[in-house]
Amino acid sequence: MNKEMPAPTTGYTATDFRIPVEGGEIDARSYVPEKTHEDERFPLLLWTHGGGFIMGSLETDDPDNRVLCTSAKISIVTIDYRLSPEHPFPTQAEDSFAALKWVLKHSEQFSVDGKKGIIVGGLSAGGDIAAVLTLLARDDPEFTWKITGQILEFPVLCSEKAYPPELKEDLQSLIELAEGPYITRTEMNELPELMQVTDHTDFRLSPLCAPSHESLPPAFIQVGGRDPLRDEAIVYGEVLAKNGIAVQTRVYPGTPHAFTLINPNTEVSRKCRKDTLSGLIWLLEGAGI
Repeated sequence: MNKEMPAPTTGYTATDFRIPVEGGEIDARSYVPEKTHEDERFPLLLWTHGGGFIMGSLETDDPDNRVLCTSAKISIVTIDYRLSPEHPFPTQAEDSFAALKWVLKHSEQFSVDGKKGIIVGGLSAGGDIAAVLTLLARDDPEFTWKITGQILEFPVLCSEKAYPPELKEDLQSLIELAEGPYITRTEMNELPELMQVTDHTDFRLSPLCAPSHESLPPAFIQVGGRDPLRDEAIVYGEVLAKNGIAVQTRVYPGTPHAFTLINPNTEVSRKCRKDTLSGLIWLLEGAGI
């Protein structure tokens, strides 16, 4: 948890609750803005935390979620999807998609009006899950809502073993920055094994390998200039743009993976968080479309 960054204590209500998923329940937390009138409804941001699919919790991005809730007047739900290795792939994506559908089905509980916007977002592994959710939602005929935006912070977007041959020349940062800082090439390649992944090209792990990237929502992408995952983020944004998707990609020179959590009080971390808020508002306003 980012304990150093102050979060607002008023202007919203935070509530912990449980969401049913296949084989059990998961913890979740909602942040609902203070209403100006009883019938006021808000757009939704479903947020998935980072932690390499093997760690992390509702506390990981708690301060940031409180800031976004009050600053953007958006109802936020963050979920504690089940972790590997106890819960093998693709449990993390499946839990998150089940949670998204459950929250939208119970939108009144969170003062949500899906017509005002449905954004999915996440950091690191959570960014991977957010990207996967847009693909699952697009391809599920029973998903009747429309995801209107995605926020991908320092995202994992493809297993190195699944890098598309035609893109390998552009995917060099995992090799160039193999020793980090903070995450390494070896660690990234060990994660799929811990998750018991059998097909590294499965889009639920590697959304860059999805058969199609058409008809996806606008994307706001952030990544550090010295993040081993930098090129995955940049290339994914380029792939979306080539498919007619509105994209903004922000690269922060000289910064490592997940630097806003590691060093929250630096000037560049504060700028990155301000950019996240601006990106969220851009998505809520229709991403310039």
